[in-house]
Amino acid sequence: MTLMNFVASVLEKNPNLSQRANDFINNQTNWLQQQCSSVSQNDSYWNVVCSLIQQLSGLYDGYTSGIQGDGTPEKLLDFAHFYYLTNMGDLEDIVPAFNNTESYALKGRKPENGDCTIIVKLIEDDLVAAHNTHNMYTHISHSNSF
Repeated sequence: MTLMNFVASVLEKNPNLSQRANDFINNQTNWLQQQCSSVSQNDSYWNVVCSLIQQLSGLYDGYTSGIQGDGTPEKLLDFAHFYYLTNMGDLEDIVPAFNNTESYALKGRKPENGDCTIIVKLIEDDLVAAHNTHNMYTHISHSNSF
C-alpha cells in the first residue's frame, strides 16, 4: 500500500522512474557500492554508510524470502521498487528535477501541523528515534497494481 500511495502522489501514477531519474539513482547506488568495496576499517563515516547498504540488501533478502514463503509471489516487489520505498524523501526532489516538473512541495502543498510523527526517547543508554510521514494522503489510490 505504501508503494501504491507513493506512486500515486510523487510518481504521478507511473510506477517507474523516468530513465534520467532511474540512471541517477543507479549511478548513485553503484558509486556507493564502489566506495564500500574499498573502505578502510578505520573510516567510521563510510563504515556506517556501508552498513546501511548491507542492511538494505538484508531487508530485501528477508522481504523476498517472506513473500516467497507466504505463497504470494504476486506481492513481490523487484529491488528497484523496494529501493524506492527507502528513498521516498529524496525521490520527492529527484523525480521532479529529472522530469522537469514542479516538486511536490511547490504544487501548492504546504507542510501542516501533523504531517509527520516523530519519537525520540532515551532508554537507559540507548537513544531510540523513529519517524513517520503522513504527507502522501492526498493522492491515495488503491486501484493501482504492478
